Amino acid sequence: MKKINVVITSGGTEESIDSVRKIGNMSSGRLGARICDEFFNQAGNKLGKVFYICSKNAVLPRHHNQIEVIKVSTVQSLQKAVEDVLTKQKIHYFVHSMAVSDFTVASVSTSSEMSEDIAKALSIVMKNGILSEDQIKNTVFNTLESNKPANKDKKISSRESDLLLRLVQTPKIISLIKQLQPETFLIGFKLLNRVSRSDLFESGFQLLRTNRCNLVFANDLADIRSGMHTGLLIFPEKDHIMLRGKEVVARDLVSAALKRGETRYIRSICACEEPRTPISSDVYLAFQSIGEKLFEEGYLPVVESGTYGNMSVRDGKSKFVITGRNVDKGKITKDMLVRILTVNQSDEEKHYADILYEGNVKPSIDAAIHAAIYNTAGCKAIMHIHTDKILYGIPIATNYACGTEDECNAIIDAFQRGGQGTHTIQIYKHGLITIGENLEECLEKLQILFENAVSINKIQTDGEKVMFNEWLKHLDEVNVIESPLPIRDLEHFYVIIQEGKRKGVLFIHENGQDALTFIIYLLPEYRSDGKGVGAKTIDIVTELGKLKGKSNLVIQTIEECGVVEYYTKKHGFKITDRDEKIYKELRFLLCCVNKIFKKIS
Repeated sequence: MKKINVVITSGGTEESIDSVRKIGNMSSGRLGARICDEFFNQAGNKLGKVFYICSKNAVLPRHHNQIEVIKVSTVQSLQKAVEDVLTKQKIHYFVHSMAVSDFTVASVSTSSEMSEDIAKALSIVMKNGILSEDQIKNTVFNTLESNKPANKDKKISSRESDLLLRLVQTPKIISLIKQLQPETFLIGFKLLNRVSRSDLFESGFQLLRTNRCNLVFANDLADIRSGMHTGLLIFPEKDHIMLRGKEVVARDLVSAALKRGETRYIRSICACEEPRTPISSDVYLAFQSIGEKLFEEGYLPVVESGTYGNMSVRDGKSKFVITGRNVDKGKITKDMLVRILTVNQSDEEKHYADILYEGNVKPSIDAAIHAAIYNTAGCKAIMHIHTDKILYGIPIATNYACGTEDECNAIIDAFQRGGQGTHTIQIYKHGLITIGENLEECLEKLQILFENAVSINKIQTDGEKVMFNEWLKHLDEVNVIESPLPIRDLEHFYVIIQEGKRKGVLFIHENGQDALTFIIYLLPEYRSDGKGVGAKTIDIVTELGKLKGKSNLVIQTIEECGVVEYYTKKHGFKITDRDEKIYKELRFLLCCVNKIFKKIS
């Protein structure tokens, strides 16, 4: 049986000012200890070596006698411990939950000492004439930089009336982990204070992308201090779930890690033999032209050094040309294109497909998925774009990490569920995949879809946020009773769009394991307009419910609505009685939606 080795960092680091004074944080390490215990609970006899790197006062796990505890204090000692473990031992899971100091003390001075040093430096350079503003800035900056380093072995006299500490950034430990062991399953943590759920998610997702994490748990200090440790468990496919309570966080985080740790990815292998088959100018120009159009229309969001999304065209019976990984598809050059020669099933434990390619960059991480679509759909071109829109009438695939066997299977399943003639499927909270005879046809199909389809989009534009924030402000002014539903949280709201017009707002909330509660509101002028926007929106929610395995869909409504009754019979919804605790809030929502939507439509 394969044994898994685990590293968990826990507690918080501290940095010395002098021999007795330190700056640090208050992290107790309780969550890290619970996570360690959960690995014992869930991995059982699969568990091999466990390394618990922690601060000297951190809480220890119950199983501390069965693990190797490594005590650290500063970021420097933490870095040494991490490097020692990762260079000497194969690590399968690395949980970096430690609160690491962002700064360390570079120098200590007083106001009078610093003023004197700056005055001396300025007097020397001013002998050459009057100084410009930039020269003054540079002189002051250089004086601060050259200030004598802190003597952390000596105690600063308590008679000093003031101290000036110059802090410099510490190394980002999380960035070292994948450098030392690229295949370790890395779980990062992000802590912010008093931010919106959407900002918390974006910050956590950025940490995940930058450091190649497999999971990130993002939490808010305000939630922790309120007594309920609440946070977002963020996945590489830009999805997340909310977890509440340290026990639940530890349990579900470890469960997700162990399950995803078994996920299989593709392996790209470069065929280095020369000469390579050149890519024709017609093929290259088609990629370049379509890439520019997609980028201009916002379908290829920028990420790191490139853009999201990918495209490919057939080039022979089994070969195809695809965009490279992490390249800017809005400005395609020939060396950004890769020819796929073969895609072979792999028997190795870590890979489900071996991709043999020709090119100067690695192929898109979705190359194996393109190969599977070509084998089953018989098309000649494939286009994948990123969008938060969820469209009516398009088969939905479950969102998995990019380039995995699970993602491939879900996408093929969605095409097969759609039946013959299906040219587009959507991946939940990710984007769309469209097939056609060429890239131009794929783009045309996408444009027609976006022009005509009913879609629900996350609230994200400035105008839509104004609408939401005005509603919240009004709720506070009238001192409305708090709702049992999180209807003050922007995360749960969508804008209903048809033919480019904002026609209403939708609230969706996962209520327990099997229920999905939603509130739909259409602007009065779009009710019963003959285009079925309400019915189609409810169909979208129904599909999301099925996708998430929800057996019970609950409508909370304050409007008499025939479409609701119709869909109750069609889908078996449960319509709850009017909840007086949220009735007033919903009324204010409707008023504000009416007012603000008219401003921004």
